[in-house]
Amino acid sequence: MLPFAWHRLILSIPDKWSPLKLSGDARKGSAEFADLHRPRLALRWDTLKKPPADPEALLRRSLLAEIGSLAATEARPPATLPTSASHCLLYEDNEPYKRDLAVAYFPISRRIVQLSYPIRRRENTLEHDLLPSLADIPPSDPAPWSIFELTCLTPPSLRLERHRLNAGDLSLFFVGPRRAGGLIQPGVWFSVRQIAVATLALQRTKLFGWARAMQKPDDRIYRHARSSQSTTLTVAGNEFPAELLTMRRRHRFAFLRWFPKHCHTLACHDTARDRLVIVHGTDEPTLRELAATLGSSTPA
Repeated sequence: MLPFAWHRLILSIPDKWSPLKLSGDARKGSAEFADLHRPRLALRWDTLKKPPADPEALLRRSLLAEIGSLAATEARPPATLPTSASHCLLYEDNEPYKRDLAVAYFPISRRIVQLSYPIRRRENTLEHDLLPSLADIPPSDPAPWSIFELTCLTPPSLRLERHRLNAGDLSLFFVGPRRAGGLIQPGVWFSVRQIAVATLALQRTKLFGWARAMQKPDDRIYRHARSSQSTTLTVAGNEFPAELLTMRRRHRFAFLRWFPKHCHTLACHDTARDRLVIVHGTDEPTLRELAATLGSSTPA
């Protein structure tokens, strides 16, 4: 089993499963998983505006919309509740088997999480393996992220803006908290990129070139770095030689005081895992803290 952590939800999945489709944000979204043969799991979540008066009744209404009133009456609490969940209901399908369904309510985030597990025969994977590993991380705690081979931990104030998950090239882009009115603070952003296999990637482009590629979207506001500074970067407990590239805000954008004067890029070759690690953002100490959590065995 491998950890999958996304928008403060943690779930242990078999190592042969892979995320097939990811959508939404921390308030509402979904994740679908599949192996080489067929879809294996659908994970969905939604956030309530206020705590429900009767969580169990709410969960039964959710099941009723999915499987109908007759089947919803057969739902029961599982043997083990998901971590930090106050209520959970499990429906096990009868012949002809189609899917097992579970729905849980997490009071710390007011989220309802639904797991739909397709089946072809009677099995207890959903109840015994998946549900006990499901957990919801409180909004005040650092947020774990774990997808494919990319694992990191971000400060509570950051939220995921977008992601790019290509074969061997994984990137996550985070932004700071929203201002009043829903506007994002433009002066706070961080991104992390992990590239495999590093030895092959470095044959095509030097480390400086990979770091510059992370900076190019910000060239309009910041002067691009023409040289780098030698430094070290700690990744998963190991220290590696790294390059630091610093960009300075262009003079014509001096009136944009909410943008920091500098943004930084740190890049290194993680020889222990043979990965290129590149972190880019507006605060160098935060970048180093983010890089230190990359590649850890567990997301939390």
